[in-house]
Amino acid sequence: MPEQQDIELCSNFSFLSTDANMTPPSSDTTVEDVRNNERNPTETHKWENPWPGNTYIIREPKSKLQVTLVGGQIRMKPHLGDQGGYHWECVYDNGWLGFRNPSAFVYLGFKEGEGIVAEVKWHKWNEFFITRGYPGGGHVLFTKHDHDLHMVNIEGDRLHESRDHYTVWEFIKV
Repeated sequence: MPEQQDIELCSNFSFLSTDANMTPPSSDTTVEDVRNNERNPTETHKWENPWPGNTYIIREPKSKLQVTLVGGQIRMKPHLGDQGGYHWECVYDNGWLGFRNPSAFVYLGFKEGEGIVAEVKWHKWNEFFITRGYPGGGHVLFTKHDHDLHMVNIEGDRLHESRDHYTVWEFIKV
């Protein structure tokens, strides 16, 4: 009787004619596809739950634009290669999440009249976030605004907080 390992090995091959020649199954994936995916991890959807201690790309899945720190400003930008402006370390403090850019050591936060910024090196009141899962995948990102929670949304190439509008985000672990 074949062992489980042998059965699993055989299930990965297809047999041609009756001569028991085994060939790997056909696939549309090429070596170049695999290499491209390794260089650009944002090409696949990964509905990760942001978790303290991990680093993420925060991306809007339809446009594939990412929350990016560019010249000290938060902007929505496409994947620009291996630069650090779009990596965000997830931190935790008293029930609140925070997102720190490991290159500039600044946190995402809310600033009255300017929306979402990354200007301070601490995780306090204006840098508090939570996420809520969205049906079908992704997350809605909320920020603390006085005694309320406001949703983070895209307006043009900038991020703002709103009571009425939101963006569904994906967190891609890097």
